[in-house]
Amino acid sequence: MYKIESKDQFLLRHVSEALNYFDIPIFNTETKSYGQIFLESNKKKIDLSFQNTQKSILLPCSVIELVNEIKIMILDHHVKFDSLFYYPLKQILSSNIASIRLRHIHNVITEEILKNSDQQMSKEYLYKCIWPNDHTIQPNKLDTHLTNFKNILKDSLNYNLIFKSVSGNIKFFN
Repeated sequence: MYKIESKDQFLLRHVSEALNYFDIPIFNTETKSYGQIFLESNKKKIDLSFQNTQKSILLPCSVIELVNEIKIMILDHHVKFDSLFYYPLKQILSSNIASIRLRHIHNVITEEILKNSDQQMSKEYLYKCIWPNDHTIQPNKLDTHLTNFKNILKDSLNYNLIFKSVSGNIKFFN
């Protein structure tokens, strides 16, 4: 998740809505993030900054132009995940050996592992993150996907994902 900040609440709200629409993982309130995107506006331009990258866009511009510039800025950004590198926007996990494109479910699992790396989470919470509209929780369905993900990481990236499941809670270790 990327944190987006701006003193201009109008700009913040509309850019946040557009980023969410295009499935770019952002938030305004959580504390853990992959990085912060700053938006600063004046009458002539909007300044974007992310880590060591800055970009100015002259006004008038569309929200789509802003979203495209933000995507370009964060496209190659990665998060270190033990010995792996996770590219959130590309949904790729890579190691020194290879790279794999994550399916949606495995991408959500990876994001939740990173967001909750220092604590355990309930299986019900993880299940609802993956299948928010599924009203009947099926623990075996989640266990199957976790095992498949673990096997894919082992086979493709030679990475051993270790997790412990006790009393409906799950903890990942790296």
